[in-house]
Amino acid sequence: MNFDEELLDRLALSYAEAVLQNFMDYSRPHIGRKCTGRGNDMHINKYRNSKWLTKDDVARLSDEERIVTVTSITEEQVGDDIKPVVSFKDLAKDWPSNITGLEAMAEMAASPDTEDFVDLVVEIYVDPDVRYAGKRVGGIKVRPAPLKKSLKGPGDDFDDSVPF
Repeated sequence: MNFDEELLDRLALSYAEAVLQNFMDYSRPHIGRKCTGRGNDMHINKYRNSKWLTKDDVARLSDEERIVTVTSITEEQVGDDIKPVVSFKDLAKDWPSNITGLEAMAEMAASPDTEDFVDLVVEIYVDPDVRYAGKRVGGIKVRPAPLKKSLKGPGDDFDDSVPF
């Protein structure tokens, strides 16, 4: 091996080490950040920002906020699949539905046509028994919105006088 070949071998090795180090720096973002368990901002939910409505988003909604109106249903690319995506009035995120959600809305709308789901008032909720890949993971479901209850008791404003 002559001088040039040795130099090329060392340069190639240095380059390979630099590429490997660069890969390690990007693949392990926690390097250099110390997790002491006291007041740091390294919570896993920080990495769960999703453009889609998640079960955690729904769990944070109040009872009133879970009563929503369907504004549209479109087909969109979600991961590797094309899925029906439901938009709701007053919610910033859309929900990629599955066949179970569509069937529930079809039953509520008394129609299998998704155009008939628009303006449907539903309650979105988290069902802890939803399974994925054989595991119980919880997920979002829809059901008919509960009827509004009157705050007045029976007979509070009852006028039994006959106006004739």
